[in-house]
Amino acid sequence: MYKIKYAPLLFTEYKKMKNILKYFYPLANVTMYLPLFSNAVSNLKKIKADIHPRDYIAGVWLTFIFYTFFAFVFMFLISLRREELFELDYLLTMLSISVIFGNLVMIYVLLIPRWISNKLKREMEKNLFFATRHIMIHTSAGVPLYDVLVSISHEYEDETFNYGEFSTEFAEIVKKVRGGMDLSDALEESARKSDSPYYRRLAWQLANANKSGTNIGKLLRHQIDYISKEQETQLKNYGAQLNPLAMFYMMVCIVAPTMLTVLVAVISTLITIPLGQNFFILIFILSTIAQFFFFGLFKSKRPGVAI
Repeated sequence: MYKIKYAPLLFTEYKKMKNILKYFYPLANVTMYLPLFSNAVSNLKKIKADIHPRDYIAGVWLTFIFYTFFAFVFMFLISLRREELFELDYLLTMLSISVIFGNLVMIYVLLIPRWISNKLKREMEKNLFFATRHIMIHTSAGVPLYDVLVSISHEYEDETFNYGEFSTEFAEIVKKVRGGMDLSDALEESARKSDSPYYRRLAWQLANANKSGTNIGKLLRHQIDYISKEQETQLKNYGAQLNPLAMFYMMVCIVAPTMLTVLVAVISTLITIPLGQNFFILIFILSTIAQFFFFGLFKSKRPGVAI
């Protein structure tokens, strides 16, 4: 279960906002079935979030209203000296910009469950090779499959056998089996809910082998070879992508700002350009934002492989 304790961008615990969120429940109930909202709800269920989807959607609307109001007040305060401040067109422009800003923040918050789901998927695939080898070694030695799942899950309480999200998923399977569900059925249900094609393939194979009584160890040897080749391919693709990305990063974040600054400095000696300190501050801010963007891009492209 993934714990979502604080409301994104509001920095307040959901349990402390209950009295406010209840006013947004009718709006949340209506909008939960819209495409973007329903995807967020689906991902919340997928990551087994410890918050009710209705509370999360209500928090999304509260975030939208808060940041729309914040943007409008901010623009109003910095425009106090402008003569056209109280003109209708100017007020409508400020309101439109505030609503657009609020919508961008709302979309960002709605995408958070999807990013968490993708993160958990990468964490599971990161430990897939070693966890599969763990299962193969133990089952080949005659250990029952259920006992192997217990050893991999968090309930074993040994960090040596802790495979992150993979262990968490197996802990859920062990819990269901102890509750009376058949092991094969629990594995099949886990496979259906997972976003990782590699984990689904492994879970289906374990379920089928457990039903038919075939040699799981021999079956998993082929699975390990397949995972090893797939991860090797991912690493090669990542290496091939780094070269053009690094070149593009140098052009956008280093060469372009430097050349632009030098060009403006040279031109300003020939003709009068009304550029002050704010221009260079703007270049610095845009360059910093671009660098953070590239750092996130490099991180998102990195394959989930444990070496």
